[in-house]
Amino acid sequence: MAKQRKSIPQLLKKRSILQKEIESKCPICDSSDVEHFQIHHIDENPSNNNISNLLLICPTCHSKITKGDLDRIYIEQLKYQVLNAKLKLISVEPSKICSWTKDSNLKTAFWLDDLHDDKSFNPILTFTIKNCGNSSELLEGVSLSANHLPSGLSGIPRAYELKSIGRYPIELPRPDENSTAKFENQIVIPANDFCKIELEVINKFQGNASPITTRKALRFTFNSNELNFEIPVIYLNCNSEDPTYAIVLLS
Repeated sequence: MAKQRKSIPQLLKKRSILQKEIESKCPICDSSDVEHFQIHHIDENPSNNNISNLLLICPTCHSKITKGDLDRIYIEQLKYQVLNAKLKLISVEPSKICSWTKDSNLKTAFWLDDLHDDKSFNPILTFTIKNCGNSSELLEGVSLSANHLPSGLSGIPRAYELKSIGRYPIELPRPDENSTAKFENQIVIPANDFCKIELEVINKFQGNASPITTRKALRFTFNSNELNFEIPVIYLNCNSEDPTYAIVLLS
């Protein structure tokens, strides 16, 4: 039986709450054309209009979810973050000194570009994080788990310059394992302020670092004195965990 779509009660009020949650920017692509944003039902049940099941996003990203181009787990993580996180991920960008470029469709997906002698083949990702709370937050370290995916066929009050507080190496873990990186000194994020941290993901094979050429889904968790701050999935050499295959007919 097809799921029955019901009109969303108190639509204007709920839309206002959802818009405030995402700070008037699409949480997937950062589009700010909020007047045209659409309400997505996270569990894909159009009759479940609880605010916890709704996410306001731009039409383009809504279409990608409908077509299955974006994982439901990824969307659930975004909703959890806008609802509960004292710390908020502002952006993730590849460092200019590494051979990785950002995906044009998903702000947490990156691709290994042509290797350059003057650039690192390790992904060096710069995380910009905001402390939305009323007290300082201390970051003590970060942990990483990874899904090794099948590959083959396939509003600052005063402007200032935000620089990375440091670069920290973390080794790419094996399946079903975690890697951790302990910060030498705790990183203090003052209340209602920002910080920027670079993480260099190192892939080791037989003791030597080697380029990451296969598809990976990385899950970073920053460890603080009060909470664990989970980052939405970071994709390397892909933008989804769903495998895609090219069918080649041999004559």
